[in-house]
Amino acid sequence: MNLKKIWKFLWKSRLAHSIIILFISVLLFTEAEDTLNQPLIFEAKPSEDLNLTIRQNYIDSLNQVNCFSQEGIASYYGKRFHNRKTASGLRFDMNKFTAAHRTIDFGNIIRITNLKNGSSTLALINDRGPFIRKRILDLSKTSAKQINGLGIPKVQLETLTLPDSIPEDIQKYLYLAFSIKSEPRFVDDSQIMLLRQSNDFSEIVELLHSATELAPNDDFYLIVSVNDYGKLSSENTYWLGTLRQNKIIANIY
Repeated sequence: MNLKKIWKFLWKSRLAHSIIILFISVLLFTEAEDTLNQPLIFEAKPSEDLNLTIRQNYIDSLNQVNCFSQEGIASYYGKRFHNRKTASGLRFDMNKFTAAHRTIDFGNIIRITNLKNGSSTLALINDRGPFIRKRILDLSKTSAKQINGLGIPKVQLETLTLPDSIPEDIQKYLYLAFSIKSEPRFVDDSQIMLLRQSNDFSEIVELLHSATELAPNDDFYLIVSVNDYGKLSSENTYWLGTLRQNKIIANIY
């Protein structure tokens, strides 16, 4: 099936805008069906016990305090280091969306933006470095290529940090959402709509880029539960999703 021809036809039609997300779900995400083996559409469970206003006030405070941003020079490492052990104990894979930073906790997710061209991607911190003065980040080759940064570009990184403790009655509703188009944020489960899931972080990042390319006017997110964030585990679950404030998607589903 020629996806480019189908997309061109749909885009020219009057129905394109209203069926764009359905198009992505059926044609794009089913390509990963054999490996994911999951239902196509996931809905977050509706919030039940705690007053939504109280939770939202707590989340607003997290979004004001628990965000970290840094600008500086990034470099990348590739074939020479491929399959070597990282500081986290995991093997480095130059084909995955990962990065090394001197202090950001392993398992945290960062949004990297090439300040020269505006290209952004996401990466998972699993190593320490760089060890060259004035550089703030070492990217895997795949991460660097995604932002057209196979060199030493000036970048901005953005991430979210977890507080020392989270109230139990809030923790089960708390998620983190990372977009390649906007700053990362904490969100409540009532705000999110989940489209696809995988235990492979890089797989969801690839779907995130594909969905954003197909629907450039919409904002998609990599979403992770606060319970899985900051961990390097093959059992972590990552979702491709969007926020319910997106009126187009809310109307379709």
